[in-house]
Amino acid sequence: MYIHLKSQDGLFNVVSYNKNYIKIRTNRRAFTTTADDFSKMAGGHWNSREEKSEIEKFLKVINAVPETPLPAPAEVTESINSFREMLNFAEDMKDAAREATEHLDDALCKIIKQDDVIARLKEDLVVALNAKVQQSNSSYRIVKTCYKDFDVLSAVKDFQTQQGTKFIFQEGNDSYRIRFDVFDMVSNMHSEIDRLFRSKEWHTVSGGWIKIIDNVVYLYYESGDFGVYDEAKAVKCAQELYPDKEIKSFAGKPWWTLEKEGLVPVTAK
Repeated sequence: MYIHLKSQDGLFNVVSYNKNYIKIRTNRRAFTTTADDFSKMAGGHWNSREEKSEIEKFLKVINAVPETPLPAPAEVTESINSFREMLNFAEDMKDAAREATEHLDDALCKIIKQDDVIARLKEDLVVALNAKVQQSNSSYRIVKTCYKDFDVLSAVKDFQTQQGTKFIFQEGNDSYRIRFDVFDMVSNMHSEIDRLFRSKEWHTVSGGWIKIIDNVVYLYYESGDFGVYDEAKAVKCAQELYPDKEIKSFAGKPWWTLEKEGLVPVTAK
């Protein structure tokens, strides 16, 4: 379904949502915003194919009175906002550099006498992108503080996702744990999530995907970077993280296969 936001002009496609956050996708990028950023449903023909019940369900969830979150330290909140802005800027710079490269031949034919201008533009884009990437690297240390108490964070306990997100399975001092990026601070890649949670005490040994739908936690598939997770150990970690939920695990199997076999509900991929 398509909606308008308070914070930005334009039309945005809803990928997934809960009472706290809305995950948005445009033609160029995907990002997450708070539920109270919702302005109104898109009119005209944009939502003509959506079931009225789905739209009413979305509005009921989004317009619900949100739970009062624990206050975050001002410096951490500021770092999160800065980090997200830098990631968005880096994505924009990568898109701009990619588009400039793809259309370079056509541009050279049209403005062959301005070769030096194009070269300087490409160099400026690369310099700007590198600068933002370096800033992002230094910000990782600050952003990690948001996940310091991962096991007791309300955002983790209340997390719901039908689309699914990647998790890493870590080992340290004969102990194990699973970790995932509930705040969408980095790209949904096992290597990026590993970067958020790695430390001297903990190292990533495998990974997979996780979906949490109502009171059921689904662990499935694998990590292209680290391999298939240990099912028995991962299930035990999930039970410790979500003691009141049912845990189902399908290590090494993609979601579409599980749907075909009737082992899981049909959801967003």
